[in-house]
Amino acid sequence: MICFPAGMIGVRRAVAVFAVSALMLAACTGSHDSRLPSTSPSTTVPPPSSTIASVTQDPLLIAARATVPVLCYHQIREWRVGESEFSRGLTTPPVLFAEQMAFLAENGFHPISPAKYYDHLVSGTELPTKPVMLTFDDGHISQMTAVPILQKYGFTATFFLMTVVIGKPNWIKTDQIRQLDALGYTIGAHTYDHQNLAKLPAAQFVKQVVAPRQRLETIIGHPIRFFAYPFGAWNARTLTALGGLNFDAAFQLGDHKMDATNPLMTLRRQIANPLTGMPGFRRQVSPVGDLGTSGATNSLLSTTVG
Repeated sequence: MICFPAGMIGVRRAVAVFAVSALMLAACTGSHDSRLPSTSPSTTVPPPSSTIASVTQDPLLIAARATVPVLCYHQIREWRVGESEFSRGLTTPPVLFAEQMAFLAENGFHPISPAKYYDHLVSGTELPTKPVMLTFDDGHISQMTAVPILQKYGFTATFFLMTVVIGKPNWIKTDQIRQLDALGYTIGAHTYDHQNLAKLPAAQFVKQVVAPRQRLETIIGHPIRFFAYPFGAWNARTLTALGGLNFDAAFQLGDHKMDATNPLMTLRRQIANPLTGMPGFRRQVSPVGDLGTSGATNSLLSTTVG
């Protein structure tokens, strides 16, 4: 039995749902909590109506707005002699990364934070021209190589961190996490040690999701609002459990479709593949999907779970 300290009733509920839904995985096509901000009237005096954004829980509308390219990096370093093609595919040489960032700057792209993307998805707030999201997974120390390059162009980015690696050789340290946060970069959760949540036993949910989030929040001193699935893997019970923890949004990986009832928790990302060079990068920063044709929005949604 797992004991929870005071103030963690929501966590207990999320874990309970995770455990129950594990027994119902074969029938996990039920509805999910979208966790959108409350639309109840405010007790404060509202601003002029022209500045009020309308909040939506409509998954089709959210999916229609989810066209920002979201790129995922893992390591920023030189390739090693004899390194496998798989490993090279997750490793962007610093010169190539600098060339990619220069391309974005010279061609009018504007990297955005996940908070800005979330506001656009639920409220339709305006995004800058040519928006793109830059994300870094796991917490390898080589990602700090990217920071001066990002700062050169005034680019924001998001770092989704595993907590098992913090302070270990070749991995990010606590003071570096605080430094990234102080520089305005977003810190997001990425489990304890990169377990596949679609296969995770319910008993491991606190260790893999709840505790790592709390540790990161303790380090930076404010809430962790965003999550990235290891391997991009999720299913219906995962969405329900994460919904109980009130993450604003979560990101998958690859070309999988968003969940039909909960696109906010299955936003799409793609690995910034260094093996395709600059031609591939230019293709990757094109807007996701073609929503200008009839039925295109539905093509971004899946009624099944990954």
